[in-house]
Amino acid sequence: MIIEAYWRFNAARQAGLPLRINRVGSLMNLFFAENASYAHHVREDQEIIEKFHLAALNHGLFIAPRGLIALSTVLTDSLVNETIERALLAMKDIT
Repeated sequence: MIIEAYWRFNAARQAGLPLRINRVGSLMNLFFAENASYAHHVREDQEIIEKFHLAALNHGLFIAPRGLIALSTVLTDSLVNETIERALLAMKDIT
Protein backbone atom coordinates (compact mmCIF):
# COMPACT_ATOMS: atom_id res chain seq x y z
CA MET A 1 0.00 0.00 0.00
CA ILE A 2 2.76 2.49 0.90
CA ILE A 3 4.67 1.73 -2.30
CA GLU A 4 1.46 2.27 -4.28
CA ALA A 5 0.96 5.59 -2.50
CA TYR A 6 4.56 6.52 -3.28
CA TRP A 7 3.92 6.19 -6.99
CA ARG A 8 0.52 7.82 -6.78
CA PHE A 9 2.26 10.86 -5.37
CA ASN A 10 2.28 11.92 -9.00
CA ALA A 11 -0.05 14.52 -7.56
CA ALA A 12 3.01 16.75 -7.74
CA ARG A 13 3.02 16.40 -11.51
CA GLN A 14 -0.64 17.39 -11.60
CA ALA A 15 0.33 20.52 -9.70
CA GLY A 16 3.28 21.17 -12.02
CA LEU A 17 5.97 20.48 -9.41
CA PRO A 18 8.98 18.17 -9.53
CA LEU A 19 9.02 15.78 -6.56
CA ARG A 20 11.66 13.46 -5.20
CA ILE A 21 11.21 11.42 -2.03
CA ASN A 22 13.96 10.00 0.14
CA ARG A 23 12.74 7.39 2.58
CA VAL A 24 14.01 5.06 5.26
CA GLY A 25 11.52 2.79 7.01
CA SER A 26 8.53 4.89 7.99
CA LEU A 27 10.25 8.26 7.39
CA MET A 28 9.93 10.18 4.15
CA ASN A 29 11.56 13.46 3.16
CA LEU A 30 9.99 15.43 0.30
CA PHE A 31 12.04 17.48 -2.15
CA PHE A 32 10.41 19.71 -4.75
CA ALA A 33 13.43 19.48 -7.01
CA GLU A 34 14.78 17.29 -9.78
CA ASN A 35 17.44 15.92 -7.44
CA ALA A 36 16.96 15.08 -3.79
CA SER A 37 19.68 16.01 -1.34
CA TYR A 38 20.76 13.54 1.30
CA ALA A 39 21.60 16.39 3.65
CA HIS A 40 18.41 18.04 4.92
CA HIS A 41 20.20 21.36 5.43
CA VAL A 42 21.27 21.57 1.77
CA ARG A 43 18.10 22.21 -0.24
CA GLU A 44 17.60 23.89 -3.56
CA ASP A 45 13.85 23.97 -2.85
CA GLN A 46 13.92 25.72 0.53
CA GLU A 47 11.41 28.43 -0.38
CA ILE A 48 8.88 26.06 -1.93
CA ILE A 49 9.12 23.46 0.87
CA GLU A 50 8.39 26.21 3.41
CA LYS A 51 5.31 27.25 1.41
CA PHE A 52 4.21 23.62 1.08
CA HIS A 53 4.56 23.08 4.82
CA LEU A 54 2.12 25.93 5.52
CA ALA A 55 -0.26 24.91 2.72
CA ALA A 56 -0.28 21.31 4.00
CA LEU A 57 -1.14 22.56 7.50
CA ASN A 58 -4.01 24.53 6.00
CA HIS A 59 -5.31 21.27 4.50
CA GLY A 60 -4.97 19.29 7.73
CA LEU A 61 -1.61 17.59 7.11
CA PHE A 62 1.34 17.93 9.45
CA ILE A 63 4.59 17.84 7.57
CA ALA A 64 7.73 19.12 9.28
CA PRO A 65 8.97 22.46 7.93
CA ARG A 66 11.91 20.71 6.24
CA GLY A 67 9.57 18.29 4.39
CA LEU A 68 9.94 15.33 6.73
CA ILE A 69 6.96 12.99 7.16
CA ALA A 70 6.70 10.25 9.78
CA LEU A 71 4.23 7.60 8.67
CA SER A 72 2.07 5.59 11.01
CA THR A 73 2.20 1.85 10.64
CA VAL A 74 -1.61 1.83 10.78
CA LEU A 75 -2.75 3.26 7.44
CA THR A 76 -5.78 2.20 5.49
CA ASP A 77 -6.24 2.71 1.77
CA SER A 78 -8.81 5.35 2.63
CA LEU A 79 -6.34 7.32 4.77
CA VAL A 80 -3.63 7.10 2.13
CA ASN A 81 -6.03 8.37 -0.55
CA GLU A 82 -7.21 11.23 1.67
CA THR A 83 -3.63 12.22 2.45
CA ILE A 84 -2.70 12.28 -1.23
CA GLU A 85 -5.78 14.38 -2.06
CA ARG A 86 -4.95 16.88 0.69
CA ALA A 87 -1.31 17.02 -0.43
CA LEU A 88 -2.45 17.69 -4.00
CA LEU A 89 -4.61 20.58 -2.79
CA ALA A 90 -1.64 21.98 -0.87
CA MET A 91 0.63 21.64 -3.92
CA LYS A 92 -1.89 23.40 -6.11
CA ASP A 93 -2.04 26.22 -3.56
CA ILE A 94 1.65 26.95 -3.99
CA THR A 95 1.86 26.81 -7.76
